[in-house]
Amino acid sequence: MGEALRIGEDQDTISGRLGRRMIGGAAFRAMAKLIRSREGRHHARRLPGILANIARNWRRGLSEEDVAAPLLAAISVTERCNLKCVGCFARDIIGPREIEESVLRQRIEEFLAKGTRLFVIIGGEPFAYRPGIVRVLADYPKAVFFVYTNATLIDDTQIQALQNAPNVQAMLSIEGAEQLTDSRRGRGVYAKVMDTHRRLCAGGVMHGLSFTVTRANIETVSDPAFLASFDRRHLAFVHYLQLMGAGCADTRALAATDSQKRAHDRRIAALRRTADFAITNVPDDEIAVWGRCGAGGRGLLHILPDGQVQSCIFGHTNVLDGTGKTLDNVLFDPRMVEVRQSAGCSAECGCEARACPAA
Repeated sequence: MGEALRIGEDQDTISGRLGRRMIGGAAFRAMAKLIRSREGRHHARRLPGILANIARNWRRGLSEEDVAAPLLAAISVTERCNLKCVGCFARDIIGPREIEESVLRQRIEEFLAKGTRLFVIIGGEPFAYRPGIVRVLADYPKAVFFVYTNATLIDDTQIQALQNAPNVQAMLSIEGAEQLTDSRRGRGVYAKVMDTHRRLCAGGVMHGLSFTVTRANIETVSDPAFLASFDRRHLAFVHYLQLMGAGCADTRALAATDSQKRAHDRRIAALRRTADFAITNVPDDEIAVWGRCGAGGRGLLHILPDGQVQSCIFGHTNVLDGTGKTLDNVLFDPRMVEVRQSAGCSAECGCEARACPAA
């Protein structure tokens, strides 16, 4: 059956079967246990395999049920941010807009109904979201939300909220040591991030670290000696994202070279054999899980604060207006279908991963 004809199907029946497969699967239960239990960190090395199993279940559901259900949903809840980081992929969309709470809940519930259980929450700065990001996400315990934050706005009230919402994982963004972090994010940011890390640990809150991998920090952030500076008792995840330059003009020099990336990948492989936290390494893991670019709903979809939808987080020119449209309307829009059916995003999609190759 062609994708364009599926819009009129009984989506409740189809998505219900797929959703039960996802939430009832051993893979998702294992991931939920990892996140909800402090002792789960000892099993964190299993996370890449857990994600791969979830992806296989998702692909099986897509084939058997003939329905598109993104494995991962990315939602930018606000354009507001208190920092101006060099090379930020979202800097061109920073403004006053933020998603209405009713719209955010609607989108989460639509994704859940179709079987999506993994969410990436970004901005702007998610902890600047005025309705309170943890308060909203805590209402959906059958999903896992990775909230990528600059960590400077997480006060004691937010930590208390996170204590009561183990399905919400704060991912603290840091560039490496103090000089590296402050040079990209602003003076004093490193100290604030480390203070937040210590307070989360003191509160018994499992959380993660997020590194934007650049030419300047690539040797540091995957160095076991550097990672040893963090309190590992409450560290569940470490995420590496190769720099995707915005506009390219002032960020090309920040991108790691090919030789640096190869050495980085070898260090990541070695870390995965010994680390007691889960490691994700993007874009390499994206290809490993999906076999190719996951844009357009094949593996992920990106919702913007103003209701627009992008095929992925980095495809700033591949945007359609999702205002008033259901998730099915968005997924089966001809432009999204074209992205899914292609081998991957083309240059026309505005994919900054392709537009800014390393020098």
